[in-house]
Amino acid sequence: MLVDFWATWCGPCHMLSPVLEKLAEESAGAWKLAKVDTDRNPAISAQYDIQGIPAVKLFLNGAVQSEFVGALPEEAVSKWLAESLPSEAKLSLEAARALLESGDEGQAEAVLREALAREPESAEARLLLAKLLIHREPGEAAELARGAKDPEGALHQLREAILAISDLMALDPKELPEGGGRAAFALALASLSEGELDGTLSQFIEVIRLDRPYHGDAARLTCVAIFTLLGPQHATTRKHRRAFDMALF
Repeated sequence: MLVDFWATWCGPCHMLSPVLEKLAEESAGAWKLAKVDTDRNPAISAQYDIQGIPAVKLFLNGAVQSEFVGALPEEAVSKWLAESLPSEAKLSLEAARALLESGDEGQAEAVLREALAREPESAEARLLLAKLLIHREPGEAAELARGAKDPEGALHQLREAILAISDLMALDPKELPEGGGRAAFALALASLSEGELDGTLSQFIEVIRLDRPYHGDAARLTCVAIFTLLGPQHATTRKHRRAFDMALF
């Protein structure tokens, strides 16, 4: 339900009203438009803290999901609706997050693939699926991550972590340069290829202790990527983070 708070004396309200009515008609019933005259309904206006009009609020399950104030142009309102309204892809992402939280990675993968079938450009769906596949199918994971266009914040960090790990997994241990960290680095790669991150972090931290600059500081960079992949509260991150920090200094 989209609610338009307006008043007869409000010029911007009369500019926005036909835009909302047009978009509501074009939605073919996907959402409904209701109008509240703030002068005739002061109690409702006070209940929803209407400070300025036009004020538009999107209600989902009885709660305000999103809102804006002012007479936005049609293009801006359309964009806001696209970002705010639930979609099958968004619902699939919510389900996938819940499944990942519960540890059901198999079902989460199926749900994420369905989400991408509906919305191939979804950066979050791409990166969550890539995170699941990074140890089993690093090539596909890298392809998914590269296709995630312009992710921001935590998603950008996740994308960089996935790409860093996938690049390292493609490295042939025989091609490692000579140096004090070579043996530990090779063991870390072997653990990484098996998805055994506890051993991977232990060996990379050993590389940092022995020869931090080895192979372009890759041990440190990969530890950071793994911590990003797991998150700060993961048991493996918490186990190794202090040793990692101490190895740097």
